[in-house]
Amino acid sequence: KPLFGDIMENQTTWVTLHIEEHYPELFPQIVKAGKSHDSNQIQEIFTQIDLVAPYESEFQKRAALIANISDEYKEIKDKAKSVLELLVLK
Repeated sequence: KPLFGDIMENQTTWVTLHIEEHYPELFPQIVKAGKSHDSNQIQEIFTQIDLVAPYESEFQKRAALIANISDEYKEIKDKAKSVLELLVLK
């Protein structure tokens, strides 16, 4: 998948929703750059956006929800943990 492919294909993702909500002044610029397939412009805009801290916060919320699943549902809990581990930022 190409860098910024979701944006260029006008797909809604957690990233685009976050930017629209928390960076409303930059969102139209990203949409415009996506429509013109200008990955350099998108990358420039992304230098102004902090996605790491909010992503980590959302990740921790999901981890807490999974931790609170009853051990009665251990198989589901273990699968949820393994899926969440795939989403760890490296």
